[in-house]
Amino acid sequence: DSAWFLDRYSVRAAIGIPIRSDSRDYGSLVGYVDHPKRFDDDDVRFALTVAGVIAIATDGLHARSKAIATADRLTEVLASIVEHFVHIDRQWKIKFVNVTVESLFSRPAEELLGEPIENWFPSFMQVEHRQRYEDAMHRSISSKFEFRSLLNDHWYEARVRPTPEGIAVYFLDITSR
Repeated sequence: DSAWFLDRYSVRAAIGIPIRSDSRDYGSLVGYVDHPKRFDDDDVRFALTVAGVIAIATDGLHARSKAIATADRLTEVLASIVEHFVHIDRQWKIKFVNVTVESLFSRPAEELLGEPIENWFPSFMQVEHRQRYEDAMHRSISSKFEFRSLLNDHWYEARVRPTPEGIAVYFLDITSR
């Protein structure tokens, strides 16, 4: 019952505009005055514009929340991969590592992110493998190969895949094979 509101604020005229987008209704924008008034076309246009801006801003907030939730889920999935996973951008810098890479180097991801990949993964500089990384980055050619790490003397299977932002590299320790 809105009668208490009308009495308390001496409302004599009001305008209500729905706040909605193509996919959702958010509520209403209500304007009121304490004297008799007929709202003209300019008043209605103004209220419609404000309601439209609110709907657009609210849609943006919802989209951002969904994007953050999706990014969080993706991060959880990538972190759960048992292989060592590294995402490298087009400047050959580390953009993401999963927890197995953190444990491999005994360093938190924050210390690796933004670093040139060759600082942490010498296989990137080995002539026989560098072309495979280059092919993935510049020609969108995936590859799979084995190499021996100069860091820990283990054998790894590497899978290199192009991504829109760079390349994804998966390393699986195959020493026990």
